[in-house]
Amino acid sequence: NYASFLDQVRCDYQKAEGVYKQVLQAHPTHEGALLNYASLLTRWAHDYSSAESLFRSALLYQPRHVVTLTNYAHLLHHKLKRTAEAEELYKRAVAQCPTFAPALAN
Repeated sequence: NYASFLDQVRCDYQKAEGVYKQVLQAHPTHEGALLNYASLLTRWAHDYSSAESLFRSALLYQPRHVVTLTNYAHLLHHKLKRTAEAEELYKRAVAQCPTFAPALAN
């Protein structure tokens, strides 16, 4: 999507954030926008509280989404130092896809 392009190709995080907000205003349950916006906030804005809220929302709509589980676990483990919660999410991700390397390697 365009927001992801702005984030990952153009490195224009402010524009990407604006597009994500626009998408979520129109479609608040859009799992891809929730996941990608949370990832952007984690990587560039270091707004971990908002990122966590977005990850939680994404998991409400797709509780078995391996990438969301893994990225949220990474936030909990590496940024928020909440290892027990992170471990549970990693286990859920691996249970969904035992060969998903990011879940296994983190």
